[in-house]
Amino acid sequence: MKGREAQAVEALLRAAEPFCMYACQRFKRRAENKCDAWTLAGEAGELSAVLFQAMKGLSITCAGSLPELPVPGFLLNPFRKASIYSLQGKKDFVESFEHAMEKSGRRATEKVDFYIMSRKKDPGDFSRAGPQGLLLRAPSVEDEDDFVALQAAYEREEVVSEGMSLNAAACRSRAQRILAVEGVMVAELDGRLIGKINTNAFAFTRCQIGVYVLPEYRGLGVARRMSGEFIRGLEAKGLGVSLFVKKTNATAHRLYSGIDFEVIGNYRINYYREGWQ
Repeated sequence: MKGREAQAVEALLRAAEPFCMYACQRFKRRAENKCDAWTLAGEAGELSAVLFQAMKGLSITCAGSLPELPVPGFLLNPFRKASIYSLQGKKDFVESFEHAMEKSGRRATEKVDFYIMSRKKDPGDFSRAGPQGLLLRAPSVEDEDDFVALQAAYEREEVVSEGMSLNAAACRSRAQRILAVEGVMVAELDGRLIGKINTNAFAFTRCQIGVYVLPEYRGLGVARRMSGEFIRGLEAKGLGVSLFVKKTNATAHRLYSGIDFEVIGNYRINYYREGWQ
């Protein structure tokens, strides 16, 4: 991506913002993170796609009318820069890149589909939800180990792909980063942390969140109360709120639907063995 293309790339990302939160964040932080990006334009010069390099490999987002990809030209430079860990974004565009990558001999070892969900407007009153004695608060330094345990449970259920195991050290590192730089709220009941909610990406006008409640405390209104209070603060700042959930995770889908999120699209992550650590 050349400097003069930044304005066009931003316009493309803004148009697809609810479907490419991480890419928007990478674009905004490209200078500090030294994030490489590649662009693709049609015959008339209109920008149709942008590809970002993530820490572990390649992450992609696209918008508009995607032309047939020139293979291997467009993908050759990114492949030289990084191994391929994952390919992710709005499902139909990912499938276009997936087919192009297959022509260059790179086939996904696993494909995981998600729903993209967005917060409805006018969600109603959450203030009385949850069991008696439920305490919602910001986490303290003393909560780190319990928060890491919640993060690990969340990742096993919602993030880790089938056939792969959780990397405990990497999970702790992610949890520590969340505590250090993200907005976080935890739910406590009878002295035990039973749930959490936190931001995990900021785009231009929206942020993405992750919500988790221990299975034995679901159905009591904990997620509804926690989400209502946490999201109210984000919406007071003028931010829209999005999340994504595995299509196979019916429990989480019901949870998010119950706290006033609705499906707005389909998301896919393809994993490639060559980038596995």
